[in-house]
Amino acid sequence: MKEEYESLRAEIGNWQNFRFILVGVATAFVSAVIGFEPKQGTEGDPRLRLSLIISALAGAAALSCYAGWGNAKIGAYLQVFH
Repeated sequence: MKEEYESLRAEIGNWQNFRFILVGVATAFVSAVIGFEPKQGTEGDPRLRLSLIISALAGAAALSCYAGWGNAKIGAYLQVFH
């Protein structure tokens, strides 16, 4: 029983690490998109940059919710059976 508990706690830690890595990657991507400047004399479409940022943030939020649901399921299992 103790091994199962330790294993589930480790899995919760892995999901949480995944969420932290995801936040870092999303922040780096958004920063890169914001910091990118087109060549002089050409005008980039700001809607393209905005759509990239929104897509990245929406994807990161969805993956973070998925990780949170995994943590909630494991937490509920631990609460009921341990």
